[in-house]
Amino acid sequence: MKDKIIEHAKTNYSSSPHEFTDEEIETIIKVDCKCESCDKSIFELHDFPKVINGEVLCEDCYEDEYIDRCLLCEESYERLDDEDSDFPKSPFYLSIPSAEEQDMKPGIYVAISYPVFRSDMFSTTIYKENIKLICEADDFLEKYPEYKEVFEEEGGNFICLECLIKAKKCGTN
Repeated sequence: MKDKIIEHAKTNYSSSPHEFTDEEIETIIKVDCKCESCDKSIFELHDFPKVINGEVLCEDCYEDEYIDRCLLCEESYERLDDEDSDFPKSPFYLSIPSAEEQDMKPGIYVAISYPVFRSDMFSTTIYKENIKLICEADDFLEKYPEYKEVFEEEGGNFICLECLIKAKKCGTN
């Protein structure tokens, strides 16, 4: 089975060449060569499966579980989750209208403690004592005016590390 997996990877996967470790191959064989989330056979995939923490995932299931899209720059990034918590570590932006609702400054924030927020169908509560403002929206938009539309829309969301680095360069904190 090991040889079949290696040969399939060489001839069928778009990102080939990919070399599986012996541990990855053993894990793939142990789960009958299927994605553990959707049961798709690895032999039906166009790219090699991800083996994460002993779990085999096809590319689609991996992206659903571990990848987010930054709403500022619209790039994909790997989500940073705290293993001991249900709360993400990813930094986030808070738009101008949403910041007004929360009686906060619009800008880019990072968590300093958890929980960061609580949300239900009707509202979101941000635990202000558990976050730190890295850069106010006005300062960020002065340097990066292409993001103005995002900050004017209702909402807030997680951002990638590249956008956090941009925020730290223009922030006062």
